Amino acid sequence: MADDIMPLEPTDVPVSLPVEEWTDPELYKSPKDDRLTVEVTFRGYKKIFYHVNRRAEIHLHDSVVADVDKGHDLGRVTLTGHLAELKKGMTDGHNIIRKATPDDLAKRERLNEDEKAAFKVGNERIAARNLDMNLVEVEKQFDESKMIFYFLAEQRIDFRELVKELAGIFKTRIELRQIGVRDEAKRVGGIGVCGLMLCCSCYLKNFEQISTQMARVQHLAINQSKLSGSCGRLKCCLKYELAFYEEMNRLMPEMGSTIVTAKGPATVTGLNVLQNLVKVRYAETGTEEQIAPPAKT
Repeated sequence: MADDIMPLEPTDVPVSLPVEEWTDPELYKSPKDDRLTVEVTFRGYKKIFYHVNRRAEIHLHDSVVADVDKGHDLGRVTLTGHLAELKKGMTDGHNIIRKATPDDLAKRERLNEDEKAAFKVGNERIAARNLDMNLVEVEKQFDESKMIFYFLAEQRIDFRELVKELAGIFKTRIELRQIGVRDEAKRVGGIGVCGLMLCCSCYLKNFEQISTQMARVQHLAINQSKLSGSCGRLKCCLKYELAFYEEMNRLMPEMGSTIVTAKGPATVTGLNVLQNLVKVRYAETGTEEQIAPPAKT
């Protein structure tokens, strides 16, 4: 199991308010005329938006305990204010409970150790039952109400008996969740060949269908290794500039077509969409050069 890639350091705990004040639930109620929108990121890069009272002094990078589906969890504030307001996809009924205390952060460290132990046990029980599945990560929710085992598998797995066994071992609610390789990359995170964090672990909410045709539209060489991301699938960013290339391609002559130029007829042998140039070979001389494309009528 990959180590927790969102470390929660004690230095995140604010010192401007005494503990008894920043854990007061009344402080986090959010009147509409004095509220702040914040984005909180949890394990696996799950993001939820919350409204909080500005008096709560929630700041970027603060660790907080907040409501999530069926319980509460520890996360980190990753966006605040106007940017969060623009980006938000607010889930009604969710609240920030409190800023994380030193005890909360210590508990998270303990849960991290529990997860490592559970990962080892999970792999042992999977091997003992000869199940064709690959365990990716174990997540123990902060309120300890459940433990989620994320796994990869080529086909559907009947893991009902495994769930019963794990529930007996760990004495908590067990959930086994099958994910794909792109979901794995999103949960684990990493750095892409561009040198930036993986898009899926930063801001992509949904995975869209990506095809090699998108690469062809952008005049990229069909090299599977160069077009594939960290997950082994085609890069999601192949779609980012697709609409631009589709529009520009409509304005440019087709590859292999013959166009009339100031130097006579020429065959289009290449397209430079970004510079709005076409590479042509002249019929009479056989020489090549880049020129501005003729206007389409």
